Amino acid sequence: MSRFELYAPLYQGQRRTFAWATVVLAAVALYAVPWIANHLLVFIGLRASAADGVWQDNILALFVAGLVLVALWVWLKRREHRRLDDIGLARPWSRTFWPGFLLGAVLVAVVAGAGLYTGFYDFNGPGAWYDHLTPVWLIAVPLAIAGSIIQVVTLEALFRGWMLQTMAARWGGFLAVLISSLVFVLSQAGDPRPSPEAGLCALNLFLFAWYFSLSAIRDDGLWGVIGTHAALVLIAGLGLGLNLDGNHLNVTPMIINLSPHDGAPSWLSGGAFGPDGSALMTVLALACVLWRLLRDRRPRRRVRHEDYDDE
Repeated sequence: MSRFELYAPLYQGQRRTFAWATVVLAAVALYAVPWIANHLLVFIGLRASAADGVWQDNILALFVAGLVLVALWVWLKRREHRRLDDIGLARPWSRTFWPGFLLGAVLVAVVAGAGLYTGFYDFNGPGAWYDHLTPVWLIAVPLAIAGSIIQVVTLEALFRGWMLQTMAARWGGFLAVLISSLVFVLSQAGDPRPSPEAGLCALNLFLFAWYFSLSAIRDDGLWGVIGTHAALVLIAGLGLGLNLDGNHLNVTPMIINLSPHDGAPSWLSGGAFGPDGSALMTVLALACVLWRLLRDRRPRRRVRHEDYDDE
């Protein structure tokens, strides 16, 4: 693909960050901002962690991720003289968000249904709606939903918004999709020890990053992929109680309670990685990519080369 403008053209007085710098700055934001926030939270007796078994810490970690979005907003405003709307977050959002959410829900339902039918998932009972609507649960769940959506918006704005847009304008679409997807996988890497489910998890993350990139380019916006990403996270984790990328949200699931069957092949159930490490999710993610590749592409705004002569 040749270089093209994504989401919004570059107007007079605005400027883009160098493409390679987006990788460095994204890494700094994703690791330094939560690290600083966590150290500050210690002083008031709080802790933000997605890895421990305390639901308050798990949910706080979701909200801390939103500070990365604040850092991105500051960079866009001060350095590039642009807005979050210019990187794919322009309204209206509902036109593409809900179809995207429905797609994510279908993907999780297919994996869960196949797992129950074949026996690599166990049904451990109904969700909280049946007998666990405690005051604590009624507080925790809205916070978990809000925090999860904030985290998803942050990741999509950073990778499929700012990074993909900058790379597409400077390097072209092929390199933009490839490099931003690889960086996304590295940023979401969990347990580094090699295993079949860890390899499948990395592959599935790359395939979904590829699909999200193609969808964002097609939609000329991020709200559709935000919907799909949010559904994958909310329904698998909060809805069914399954792990996500090796992390577990320690809140009673809303719909039903599933877990990997003891003795089931981890490459089918995903093991500790959850559906992200399942071969069935690989098939579905690949199907999404192929479906998107076969759809017609909309015309793109070509880059004016004089805007980037400073390279």
